[in-house]
Amino acid sequence: LDIEKGREYLIFGNLTIKPFIMETKETLLKENPWRVLAEKIEKNGYMRLEKLNAYADDIPFIEEFNERTKNEPEYQLHTEILPYPFIGDVLGARVVLLMSNPGYKVSSNIEAHEKMSDEEKRFVIRAQTQAMLLEDRAIFYSGPEYKPFNEEQDWYWAKKTRIIREAVPGAETKIAAVQLMAYHSRKYKPFPAKMGLLPSQEYTKRLVKYLIDKNVIFVYARSKAQWLDFVPELENATCVELSSIRNACLSEKNCKDGGFEKIKAALTE
Repeated sequence: LDIEKGREYLIFGNLTIKPFIMETKETLLKENPWRVLAEKIEKNGYMRLEKLNAYADDIPFIEEFNERTKNEPEYQLHTEILPYPFIGDVLGARVVLLMSNPGYKVSSNIEAHEKMSDEEKRFVIRAQTQAMLLEDRAIFYSGPEYKPFNEEQDWYWAKKTRIIREAVPGAETKIAAVQLMAYHSRKYKPFPAKMGLLPSQEYTKRLVKYLIDKNVIFVYARSKAQWLDFVPELENATCVELSSIRNACLSEKNCKDGGFEKIKAALTE
């Protein structure tokens, strides 16, 4: 076996074959590219790194993109805070929201964080690290100990999932979100085609394909066309579209074509 980037190739003389390897929860956890960053954060006492909180292979792409958008600060990717590729129990979810990338607000991502005690900062960053490692258990936590975390996230998922959580108690443990790009910016802008994908996005593609095979319901919360271009197999998956691409709220009014009932049914299986 010749090992290349974690995938196995069979070599017979001059013939190299890449055999079909079934994607499993174990392969996704083992080959998660965010593990290296998570380990660095852990060694740093669950505090943000001073520079470049990013997957190492992504850094050249981020630097090139930020150079291209240096006169458009709203699109700049922020690596002074942790990336957020996934939210919730992605591998166990029944409903997965497809997002573009995490937003960025100085008031919450920077100022609210700096006002926390060191203990609160470590609590928040440990939770973010668990999400990065696909070890998160809910898209929203309501316990009082999570107040600092929710303050930094501007209570985003608390608001967007309130209606479905009222309709289906415990829904927060079965809903997850996946970002097309893991890095924060004020506004999302895709990479130019000639730049290609971030290396971490190749893993995201594998993850979404795995979830398609698990028959989860996907919600196009952002960038439907880009997601279909990114993972064409979504065309044959069960998907729900939202009336407003600027509002990820899961409600009867915001879900098209009976999508809210489909989501409720999936969450009560």
